[in-house]
Amino acid sequence: MPHIHVIHVGSTTNKGTYALLKSEILQLKKLYKNAEISVSTSDIDTLTRLEPTLNVYPPLVDIPYERADLEVTRRNRDRETKLYKFYLFAYTFFMFVQAFVSIISSVFIKLDLKPIYRSETLKKLDQADLIISTADENFKEGTLFLPFNLYWKLASWTMLFSRMWDIIIAKRIFRKNIIVFPNSVGPFRTRLGRFMARMALNNVDSILLREPFSGHFVKELKVKTPTTITCDIALLLELNQMNSSEVLSKPAIGVSPGLYALTLSEDKQEEYVLAHCKTLDYMIEKYDANIVFLPHEVSGRKGDDLSLCKIIIQKMEHKEKARILKAKTLEEFESNIAQLDLLISSRMHPMVLACSVKVPTVLIFYDHKQTSFFKQLNLGCYTVNINEVTSEKLLSTTEYAWKQKDDIKKKLELIVPALQNDVRTKIKEACLKFLPLT
Repeated sequence: MPHIHVIHVGSTTNKGTYALLKSEILQLKKLYKNAEISVSTSDIDTLTRLEPTLNVYPPLVDIPYERADLEVTRRNRDRETKLYKFYLFAYTFFMFVQAFVSIISSVFIKLDLKPIYRSETLKKLDQADLIISTADENFKEGTLFLPFNLYWKLASWTMLFSRMWDIIIAKRIFRKNIIVFPNSVGPFRTRLGRFMARMALNNVDSILLREPFSGHFVKELKVKTPTTITCDIALLLELNQMNSSEVLSKPAIGVSPGLYALTLSEDKQEEYVLAHCKTLDYMIEKYDANIVFLPHEVSGRKGDDLSLCKIIIQKMEHKEKARILKAKTLEEFESNIAQLDLLISSRMHPMVLACSVKVPTVLIFYDHKQTSFFKQLNLGCYTVNINEVTSEKLLSTTEYAWKQKDDIKKKLELIVPALQNDVRTKIKEACLKFLPLT
């Protein structure tokens, strides 16, 4: 029975993170029928609740902002409190302690001695026949179209350090084969960021990229590991959509808004909200649309997608034609998307899931992972830069997509199956190269 361990999984309160993980577990189980699959994640409680039969363990090095978020959420506090800053500082210091003791414990395991730190995680790394760095965006410094301020600089550095450390222990001490499942890589803004990314990616055996633009960033790093370009693995997600009890009134326009913390100015955020309000009110008035808000990340923290949905509805004139559907499961979320006539999304994976079920989408983009995916679908004209969102731009793009929605569906019906076949084939080729079927 092969043992496969998946590392670098973030919080699965983010439905995109969970969709990626579900998709890759499904593909691994199709390939290796009796495989034992385990996962390392920063948010053990959430993933254990979602997947009670899955073996879940912590990473070797915690990412400070993720741990701080978890701690203050448990205490019903937010990122603006002194308690959050305390946890952020404490876990940043503790990160280096974790790195030191993880090396000692790894050596102890190699010497058949009892480890002193996160023994279950280290034993899974030692026992693994193959290690997968999860499909996501684990190697980057910020995003391409948003400001790279001090907060995001520190967040990026600590994330890169944690990702790099897992790989170094797995490769240099336990000598394991490591495959990076379809990731978006970059941008990189500092020498330190480039160093950690290069160190991580040069110590894996195969890199799959989910869009071509990331290839430019990998090339700039001068990484020697073989690289293959494919598409987002969440296109392969297979869920039972009959689990949803909601039947949406037609015509239905879905909205999955999202804003990254500490990026846009207050004026830009207000413009973003008003652009949605005016666009949605117009679509209600002219096309008698029913508006369904589909929050993608519901963390309970101030500023999450659910709170943003509430703010937009409050400022709409026709709020009686709008409602929020807070999906309890990923199946519900995709089922709601599948019933839409059009989706407006600032988030990556509501957009990916919509395309997988052939729902036309207007994309408000903040990163190359989004624009590159839309280029793969030949849908680049249905995008708006988040820094340039105005009522006029969002409205004109949305109405154009509405009028062209039948043509968009035809494109998706033609292109999506080809992309799905491509990612399925390339994942199989990469896995079988390092863990052949027996």
